[in-house]
Amino acid sequence: MGAQDRSVTGWCDLKRRKPKCREPKRLKPKRRELTAMRKIGRSVDGDGDGDGKLDRWHALHRTFDFKWLTKEIKCTWFEAFIEAPVNLFWQEKMNVEVYVFFNENIKPSSPTPTHLRYYQLSFLDQILSPVYASFLYFYTKNDAYSKISIDTTKSFPSVLKQSLFDVLTRYYPLASRVKDNLSVDCNDEGVLFREAQVKCELSDIVINPNPAEFKKFLPCDIDGTHNLTFAVQVHYFTCGGIATGACISQKIADGTYFIMFVKT
Repeated sequence: MGAQDRSVTGWCDLKRRKPKCREPKRLKPKRRELTAMRKIGRSVDGDGDGDGKLDRWHALHRTFDFKWLTKEIKCTWFEAFIEAPVNLFWQEKMNVEVYVFFNENIKPSSPTPTHLRYYQLSFLDQILSPVYASFLYFYTKNDAYSKISIDTTKSFPSVLKQSLFDVLTRYYPLASRVKDNLSVDCNDEGVLFREAQVKCELSDIVINPNPAEFKKFLPCDIDGTHNLTFAVQVHYFTCGGIATGACISQKIADGTYFIMFVKT
């Protein structure tokens, strides 16, 4: 047989061969793990108290490697030992106490002209429920990114109040009140300014945030029925950090309006 015949024969043999599909190697539990599982099953399931499944997973968590477990078992273990305890931890542990100790109405530095006093709401704003858009800002002590130096809790609120005092002359509807859900009376009644003390550190709130607790840092209810258009609340943490919460009525302004107000 010539070289050409051998090459043709080899090509035909290669074509007839079927590639072997190797299945992924399954990780099996070791013998000591199986023996311990049987002992756990006999000792736990024989009690009949209904907690056998939970107790068994608790023992598995202490003893075994979970690489060989199926996806369903892993999900069950995650729900029983990770998700539920974390939720319970936040319900019991994360109980933030916020004490408001100061309230003040900040009015514009100059009165609003008479011809700009009344502002008629649009039809959509009239039928819109009194919902507030909320914003929350956190500042650590001597925050370099925000260019805010917080030496004490005395300078920050005074600077913020002075800024509101000056800027409300340009954004006078924020110091107004909604009348009968039909119009806005720009009577310069002022913006609600509050100060509060928080009995925890800022890291306790930011590192592991709990959205349910953020409502305590707002000056008013998001779905409140009062006629306020804008409110600010400053919080002081035990570590020296500060949080500023603000609520603005969506009948008066949207997100773009508020961003322009903050930048001013």
